[in-house]
Order: sequence, then C-alpha cells, then structure tokens
Amino acid sequence: MPEKEKIKVRGKNLVETVKELVSRKDTRKLCLYNEEKHLLDVPLNIGDPASPVTMLEAPVLAAIRAFSTLVNECTIEVEKNPGKGKKRTVKSSRKSGSA
Repeated sequence: MPEKEKIKVRGKNLVETVKELVSRKDTRKLCLYNEEKHLLDVPLNIGDPASPVTMLEAPVLAAIRAFSTLVNECTIEVEKNPGKGKKRTVKSSRKSGSA
C-alpha cells in the first residue's frame, strides 16, 4: 500500500513545492485540496523517468499556477511509491589487507 503525506503550502509557494515533489523519485501521485475540497489529481507514475517533468511543463503546470493565485493555503497529498525512497546499504564481506 502506498504511503501518503499531507503538506500545507501557501498559495504563492505552491508551484515551487509541486516542482520539488515531482523531482523526487518516490512520488507517485499528487492531489491538491483547498479547504477539504478536492481540486486536482496529478498522476506521475507513467514509466518514463523524464515524463513527469515534461508533462508538468504545459497545461498541468498552468492549472496549478492558476490555483495558486486563487487560494491562500492549499494542501498537497503526496502518494509515494513504497520502498523507492528507502536507501539500501550493501555490506561487503571482503576484508581489506593483503592475502
């Protein structure tokens, strides 16, 4: 099950925050809310790593800019891919030194 995180953002910071969230590799979907009213869903899990950035450059980003001028405060619900944000560390069993 995907993780969800809610972030409250002022209207003037909405576009920058959305761009930052899109650039993270663990973001699957963004939902914008204003006063508990659902405004917009932005799915980002398309398959091509460059496509979310390209997709937001045109009409979707224009809609988000329009919302940002109309609202004082907005809530962004971020749906994350499970396990993609976690870093894995691999321990080496090889010992250093001369053999």
